[in-house]
Amino acid sequence: MSDPLTLWLRRRGLAHLESALGGRGLSPGDLARFGPAALRDDLGVTDLADRKRLLVAVAELDDGDGGTARAPVATTSVQPDSLPTYLAVPWAEMLAEAHPRVALHWLVDTAELAVRWCVALALAEVRYAHAGSLPAKLVRRTRDHVERPTLGRWLSILESLSDARPERPALVGAVFDLWEDELKRRFRRERPGGTGGSLEDSLLVLRNQLAHGGGWSRERSDELVQHHRPEVEALLAATASAASGVGVFALVDGAAIRLRGPHPQEEPTPDVLRGRDEGAWLASTDGALALGPVAAFGRPRIFDRTGRLMPVEGGRAPLLYQRCNRSALTYSALGAAVGRSFDPDVSALRGLFRLDEPPRRARLTADGRSWLQA
Repeated sequence: MSDPLTLWLRRRGLAHLESALGGRGLSPGDLARFGPAALRDDLGVTDLADRKRLLVAVAELDDGDGGTARAPVATTSVQPDSLPTYLAVPWAEMLAEAHPRVALHWLVDTAELAVRWCVALALAEVRYAHAGSLPAKLVRRTRDHVERPTLGRWLSILESLSDARPERPALVGAVFDLWEDELKRRFRRERPGGTGGSLEDSLLVLRNQLAHGGGWSRERSDELVQHHRPEVEALLAATASAASGVGVFALVDGAAIRLRGPHPQEEPTPDVLRGRDEGAWLASTDGALALGPVAAFGRPRIFDRTGRLMPVEGGRAPLLYQRCNRSALTYSALGAAVGRSFDPDVSALRGLFRLDEPPRRARLTADGRSWLQA
């Protein structure tokens, strides 16, 4: 006899997901604990369309026959077309989503991607100021966060980069003000004893609870969307303003693609980018900054069942660094069906943060009063 989850999947036209979701002891209601990233990473629902259908189906569990869907957002102070593609894609999804629970996931995803995008901008500036490398103090503060960064670790990386602000930033110096001015108060950390952030005043607490069991009702989800949407809009506006007058481009196969809005378009190559290496770039009349290896653009690639890395059918996508090991970098493939992309070239990122060097050990001075780095 089929279990309740299997029967529910079949009724929803999702029987092909039985192999991924079955045998885990889950009920349909249990799936409410999983957002888009957890469905992909923890449960193996790799297809974007399947994840969206599954999220909508779970969101309707509380609604009987489906209930009254939330009206998609008709107006917003931040239009997706005004944002870099790395932020425009998830923001457009949030604005178009009619189900509060699914919209809440997109809202939180957008906020997290904004933090990662700020890291990409700040890192590009610091690298440029130090001839392609990073100061040793910055490496010591960040290297333990880089391989598998959570949202909290992304925030710590951004804080460390902000403390390493160059004396004369090249293009996007305003990004170094975002930690203190915008992110620190919106991503309050939850502390033991109930102090610190809460669901209502911290996007970090909201993200963590949503990822680890936040199966709230549609009413509660809608409350949280309405409460946090202005905060995320303000964060997006500040992030876009920090790079005002600077374009985001990808150089691919001899062409320049402007990464603005949900649908990037090919444009004439700016003079400042002629002769540059392929990849994602910031560009203005004042110069150019490379955004790799944190930000990239191209056809997503995934490992097939034999372990070979294969390009995915379909177009190119913006790629934002997610995690790494010794054999591959993992990127979030934004707007792509597969959700993730892999790159076997780990040398640039691992070398930048000196991930394969032994940790430096401290030793006591001769008088035993202080510590020195060995």
